[in-house]
Amino acid sequence: MRTKLALVAVLAMLVLASTAAFADYAVYVGYADSLRASGFFPNPWNGSPNTIFIGDDGANLDTGAIRIVNTGATDINIGDIDYHQASGADYDLWGAPGVLHPGQQLIIDQTGPIGNYNFDTSDSDDFMPAPDFALAPNAIGGCNNLSDAYTAAHIIGSNLAALCAANVGTVTVTVDGTPTIFSDTGAILDSGGYDFVNYSWDGNESINWNLIGTNGNRNGTVPEPASLVLLGSGLVGIASQVRRRLSK
Repeated sequence: MRTKLALVAVLAMLVLASTAAFADYAVYVGYADSLRASGFFPNPWNGSPNTIFIGDDGANLDTGAIRIVNTGATDINIGDIDYHQASGADYDLWGAPGVLHPGQQLIIDQTGPIGNYNFDTSDSDDFMPAPDFALAPNAIGGCNNLSDAYTAAHIIGSNLAALCAANVGTVTVTVDGTPTIFSDTGAILDSGGYDFVNYSWDGNESINWNLIGTNGNRNGTVPEPASLVLLGSGLVGIASQVRRRLSK
């Protein structure tokens, strides 16, 4: 009996977590590098269905990328997007993107002309020591994996965690006149706190979309909002079945 009640409680919490995380809109972060070949380029991208794209889309990308998905049932109006790094660098390049209809997504990246790289967020916030080993293909390292091996000359252990915590970048999204601050605790936009091209497994900085605030993975392991809505619906159904059984 207690086991079943505990299961109901866990399922209920999962349902609440999934719906709360994706109320009205979801924010993803990634990194786009088209200068060098990689299997981790953000997808979806410009040209994907229901996509509004602001920025550059060519063979000279070395840029952070932000993706906002309207997961609600009504239009949202995006008035501004700003990315601020602990180093003091601030990026507010995209004006007022405007209305996103339900199911639409907005993707933004660098806006400068070829070679300008005005959203090269991996270069402007280097504060991490470089890992001392070859990274696995899907690893980012640095603040994404505090168990990475460092030499005694580097900052290690809790000091490393404190350094990462003190350098978290933030994305501020203004929707329907209300600004909301999201913390990039996975250090996706600054690619782990160091210039990732110098230490990545494939010599490329690309990182697929990760839900902002999660511990990042190069191949983007976080489910899409639609998948989480379906998961939440399924959990609601399971929880109701368990409740019916308990009432018998």
